[in-house]
Amino acid sequence: MRKRRVYAVVIGVGVLVVLLVWSLSREREPEYGGKKLSEWVDRYAFCAFLPPNLPSNSNSEAADEAADAIRQIGTNGLPYLLKWMRYETPRWVTKLNSMLERINPGLMVSVEQKPPADSAAMAFRTLGRAAVQAIPELSRMLNNPKANDGGVRAEVALEKLGKLGMPALLSVVTNRQAADHVRVSALAYLVINTSDLPMPTVLNLLTDREPQIRIIATNGLREIDPEALEKGTR
Repeated sequence: MRKRRVYAVVIGVGVLVVLLVWSLSREREPEYGGKKLSEWVDRYAFCAFLPPNLPSNSNSEAADEAADAIRQIGTNGLPYLLKWMRYETPRWVTKLNSMLERINPGLMVSVEQKPPADSAAMAFRTLGRAAVQAIPELSRMLNNPKANDGGVRAEVALEKLGKLGMPALLSVVTNRQAADHVRVSALAYLVINTSDLPMPTVLNLLTDREPQIRIIATNGLREIDPEALEKGTR
């Protein structure tokens, strides 16, 4: 009986030690003004990107407040933003929705994302040059052929960084090992927002294996340099 008590005490102490170590080692999400980074990120994404025809005075103020909070947290928040952005929709949901979309799109399943994955990508707009150190990781996510949602979010984050993100976006466009939907989205953004795309790169894309890449490159070149397009398609 006495041995059982000793064993119970030892096991109890062991469990307490494990719980204590776990709680101390667990990363604590950065906070500002009494709110967690995830709360500020969601608020910013919701308020800053509402349709322009809606009454936006209060929303604009809320977006500015959230943007300031994200900037105050600064680079301490980058590891969390990147971690949240890597979230991928479970495969079974993707496969099921692919089947349901053909039958009845109204039956498609929606899974609530635990991390603010999409909002985290939009938050990069508030950080500007402070987010430069995250560009190498964003580029890895962008070029990862297995990163479906994560690759799209990396592309969005780099768009929000403006000129700072342009080289990484151009790099994925020419990477034929990357996911095609990410390449298409990046090229569409570059064609619309960049007037000095490298001509050899655009000409090479005219014969890309992905039809949407060829279409966007053709239309873009028609606007930038019609003569080059004519020579490139002979």
